[in-house]
Amino acid sequence: MNWLKENWFKLVVSIIITLVIGVFLFIENETKINTHEVSNDKDMEESSIPNDSLSDEQIMNQLDDTLSILLTHHYVSISDSTTENSDTLILDIMKEAMDDRNKLQNLLIKTEPLSKSRNEVIATTGLVLHVSTLELVQIYNTWIDYLRGVDLENVNLSESQYQIALFQSSTHDIYLKLIEDASLLPMVTVNFAEDGKEENIVNENLKNHFISKIDKLFSNIFIDNEQFYQETKNRYAIAILVQSYKDFFTR
Repeated sequence: MNWLKENWFKLVVSIIITLVIGVFLFIENETKINTHEVSNDKDMEESSIPNDSLSDEQIMNQLDDTLSILLTHHYVSISDSTTENSDTLILDIMKEAMDDRNKLQNLLIKTEPLSKSRNEVIATTGLVLHVSTLELVQIYNTWIDYLRGVDLENVNLSESQYQIALFQSSTHDIYLKLIEDASLLPMVTVNFAEDGKEENIVNENLKNHFISKIDKLFSNIFIDNEQFYQETKNRYAIAILVQSYKDFFTR
């Protein structure tokens, strides 16, 4: 009895804390249940939407966005030039890297919606572009962090050479992978026959729009690509990819 008198306050506080925790756990559990039910309802609703239920106009708009993204990637990928002014070399490289990084970050606003397209071909290409862009942003962030830490009065030449080689090889690998994984985009124009009973049919409306948009955005780049090849025996990565889109219809 004496113990109860001496410790009644602690006992009441413990009871109150226990009740509060119990109420919190109950509310949290109810929230999880309701969230799970809403999520399931949403998944069922989305699964009822046909995968390729987009109109030709919607597909054209998404093709335009895809080619626009690739155009930006092209200019980012070829803009890693160096200045002849040794006094501002590091600063100029860092400014260019930051500009490129910002362009890539801005692309994510377009790549993410494309990766969720109801058309499988566009969604696959969009996912490749989204992941590749994210990886490039990370590579540029690492490169910029290094440049910011360079002592302009005492540059470590060997470390600089290593960082430059690492940056160039990393971006090169990303673009090579992008070329491989995004090569199926022209298939968006094909209506596949069911059970092999009929021949596959190319949607001429989509095909013509696709080729027209490529010519509009990349015709000059194709010319530059050929000139670059004559001078260096190398080609631009994105130009190779987009040229393969056009070649798909002329084989």
